[in-house]
Amino acid sequence: QGDKGSIGYAGLDGLTGAPGPQGEPGADGKKGEPGANGTPGLPGDNGIPGTPGFNGSNVPGPRGPPGPMGPIGSRGIAGKDGPAGLDGYPGEPGLHGLPGSKPGRRGRRGRRGNKGDVGDMGAPGLDAPCPLGENGLPLAGCWQK
Repeated sequence: QGDKGSIGYAGLDGLTGAPGPQGEPGADGKKGEPGANGTPGLPGDNGIPGTPGFNGSNVPGPRGPPGPMGPIGSRGIAGKDGPAGLDGYPGEPGLHGLPGSKPGRRGRRGRRGNKGDVGDMGAPGLDAPCPLGENGLPLAGCWQK
């Protein structure tokens, strides 16, 4: 028998074999993060009706005590003026006023007065409407119609 020869090249891959038997289950892993909230569900069915209430009386009970007094309200608006009152008693006469700034109108002519007393005696002399000259006669050019 001769010397051992050199290592040859690797051959072609073989065909895939049949799967082996099921292995043992592994250890539990860490707890994962919580998932996102889901969409709301559909509304549920109506519940069963309750028992009927007891029959009350239609007559109201007695009146309660009066409540406390409320706060004072705000001032209202002024009312309308009332009707005029009756006339009062006449007053005392007033004082005399000051004299007016304008003179009054002229009055009517009065009645004729009584005849007066007889006058004194006049001076003696000539009664002539014109002045007299040296001779006692009226001056020339002075004449009366």
